Amino acid sequence: WYAMEFVDRNGAADSKSASKLIRELRQQGVVVGGGGYAGNAIKIAPALNIDEEELSQGIDTVIAAVKSWSAARA
Repeated sequence: WYAMEFVDRNGAADSKSASKLIRELRQQGVVVGGGGYAGNAIKIAPALNIDEEELSQGIDTVIAAVKSWSAARA
């Protein structure tokens, strides 16, 4: 699996943002989970038999969600 860790501008764990993104991604059909000691990580574990098109769509959805989160912080 792969994971992304979210922190605030001071480098502190940002579990609120991670939870928000998890909800958003799940609503868009991307299977993700939470994790990390502080609950500030998003785990992505695509199925081993996922086809290239579905994988690409999932990656695009994750990228768009993270860009939106990042823009909102600016």
